[in-house]
Amino acid sequence: MKNNTLKSFQRKERNLRILRDRKVEVLGTIKLGGGDAHVVRCPFEYLHTSPSNFGEATAFFSGRTPWISCFHDSCRESLAKLNRSMALAAGNPLAKPWTKRSTYSPGSVVSTVPKLFSSKFESGDMAKFPEIQEIVREFPWSKEQVALDSPIFLSPGRSFDEDWVDHLRLFHSTGIDGEVWLGRQRDSGWPSKSIHFRHPADWLSEAEPIPYLPLTTPAFFAAGSYSRSNRNVIARPFLVIEHDRLGHKESLALYRYLREVKQLNLRAIIDTAGKSLHAWFDQPSPTHLQELQPLLDAWGFDGQMKAASQPCRMAGAIRLKDYDDLTDEHWEDNFVGWQHLLFLNL
Repeated sequence: MKNNTLKSFQRKERNLRILRDRKVEVLGTIKLGGGDAHVVRCPFEYLHTSPSNFGEATAFFSGRTPWISCFHDSCRESLAKLNRSMALAAGNPLAKPWTKRSTYSPGSVVSTVPKLFSSKFESGDMAKFPEIQEIVREFPWSKEQVALDSPIFLSPGRSFDEDWVDHLRLFHSTGIDGEVWLGRQRDSGWPSKSIHFRHPADWLSEAEPIPYLPLTTPAFFAAGSYSRSNRNVIARPFLVIEHDRLGHKESLALYRYLREVKQLNLRAIIDTAGKSLHAWFDQPSPTHLQELQPLLDAWGFDGQMKAASQPCRMAGAIRLKDYDDLTDEHWEDNFVGWQHLLFLNL
């Protein structure tokens, strides 16, 4: 225990020295579940296109590498380069590289999912749901329009790495002191799986995103968890819904309806590179949810998503048929698509 404490102290001192060497101006110190952090002046404040406020830039120094986060989008590319240089200065090897990293334009990604995912609704069964048909007519929402309506501008040519970071920023924005799970379906249930449960700040301290952990949950787990179970959930800030029998056109229309008519606060929409789109809303009040749930059930939304610990797709990750085969040799057969953001509201 003493040895671990000494190592933690030495790591903090090293990371603080790296921050000082880069003349990062410290404005205050805060405590987070992932360790200590400094409120700092963004080193690239001159790039901000809107006024800068106290607390918008934070430097994390308790993890393996120092890392700076800022809520302004205009400085993101410059900060990414700075964070990379600090990771190298800390001697932290980069996360396992993925040779097939790519970029995309929001609203323009074409999924490689085969037509076997076509739904009953798409083959004529929509007639059984006249209320959905009416909503699709009254609340059309194309992917291009979704990208335009996104409060956080998802620029053309952005990388999937940015989606991974932004999805974790969504968790971090809640201020909840807990751990977020990232992994594959089986990455739970054994003490060795505790590495998949980390505070958002610790995930973000990785020198590079980890695209082969494709799943997360809408919940926070207690510190020290290694099982993705409801009994370990300490908070659920988000309601995630998906419909695996509706097409994207119909799903987006329903999400727009829930946002505008039912007054749910939409935080993100994730294209799963599969048959569905996942919508992330702020968790409604118990009364609001009690009124809303019968409607979601009647419309055929996935009932499994009611569980706080139910896995859902992580933005910025790859969707593969086999996550045990990460070789380029079988890439064409294994690759399904990139999971990416269509909408983000931080």
